[in-house]
Amino acid sequence: MHCDNNIHPGLAALLRFEEQRLELPVEVHSRPLNDLPAIHPFRPVVEVTIHSRRHLPKETFPILLSDELLEVTAPVCVGRDEQSVGFDDRDGSLCPLAGVTGNRLNIYFDLNELFSGNGSVRRKPLNGGRLSGNPGNRVAELIFSQAMPVILGNIRRHDWGEERERYARMKLEARMKMTSEWRR
Repeated sequence: MHCDNNIHPGLAALLRFEEQRLELPVEVHSRPLNDLPAIHPFRPVVEVTIHSRRHLPKETFPILLSDELLEVTAPVCVGRDEQSVGFDDRDGSLCPLAGVTGNRLNIYFDLNELFSGNGSVRRKPLNGGRLSGNPGNRVAELIFSQAMPVILGNIRRHDWGEERERYARMKLEARMKMTSEWRR
């Protein structure tokens, strides 16, 4: 697994587990999502990008879990991905926490903040329950349980034959250009 140095060890361990379970390499980066290129080459790798906290304003937003409400304060950047993943609010509307495009999972906030527990999360139990587990683990599992099957399906359905043909065309065009330059 390729991982940026600023990824929390607990999150890195969870992603290593996903890498073993999916039998696919996982690459993890923490950076502002608005700096990502719109088009990138498709590879049989799960790319996870976590929206980083570098000099960005923080916002407070809720995450509703089955037995508790989290109020998270972190930088947020909602992308325009092919499929959103998140939680359903009490009205049944999807509240996106991340998005999937091809083999890339874009997490719209700094998930490291939840793992570090540095005061950026307020937890409120629902229905008189007790707080249990690390909020970072719980939210990551919510995101990964929805996103990883979609990413795996995208990788399986990708038209690798078209990729091979495109590569062959590019190589042939380069050879033809070299040959014509040599003849000239």
